[in-house]
Order: sequence, then C-alpha cells, then structure tokens
Amino acid sequence: MRAKQAKRIVGIVLILMSIVHVIYGEVMLVRELKSLSADGFLIGSYRVMSLQGGILLAAVGIVEWLSAERIIELFGFAAYIPLGVVMINLLSFVLVVAAVHRELMQYTLPQCIIFVVIIALQAWSLRKAY
Repeated sequence: MRAKQAKRIVGIVLILMSIVHVIYGEVMLVRELKSLSADGFLIGSYRVMSLQGGILLAAVGIVEWLSAERIIELFGFAAYIPLGVVMINLLSFVLVVAAVHRELMQYTLPQCIIFVVIIALQAWSLRKAY
C-alpha cells in the first residue's frame, strides 16, 4: 500500500465516521435525552458537542483526502497536524472513559480499534511520504 492509498482510506473512513457520529448522536442519544425529559440546556449542550466532534472528524478526513489527491500539500510540521488531532481525540476519549465512565468501554471498543487503525495508517503514510 502506498502513502497515497493510506491517506485516501483514512480520509474516507473519517468522513464516514463523522456522518455516523452526528446521525447517531442526533437520532439515538438526543431522542433518549428527550424521552428522559432532559432540559433544553442538556440536550443543546450534547447536540453541540456531537456536532463539534463530527465536524472535527470530517475536517481531518477532508484534509487527509485532499492531501492524498495532491489537491493540497502539507509540509513540515503541518503534515503531522491531522495525526495529532486524531491522537488527541482518541486520548481524551480514553482518559475520560478510563477515569470516569468505564462502562462505556464495552460499547465503544470497536470505535477505539478503528481509531487505532486510522492512527497507524496516518503514521505509516507520513513515514512513507517523508
């Protein structure tokens, strides 16, 4: 596999994950919050965080895809920013789950595995490109 293919895969998977993130958050979790009669502040706060996470994933996915297609070029430190964003995203998630909400790990393990594969592909593509 070439670096270009790895970046393309990462970009597409992140864009798809961003769509799923927003749809799942809106359809499943906001609906559940409403059924529990949560107040508008709680529902709005969750909705904003879900959308922010989805947009962040989409933005990194788009940058990776554009980079793979050579529409944009990231040089030097900038080439590592998409990898850093995904690593910070996963690290913050794992720390919160490990420290406060361990019961979430069984439900989110597949997502964590996907993110580890994405990080590995990103790191591999950077190593091949430079």
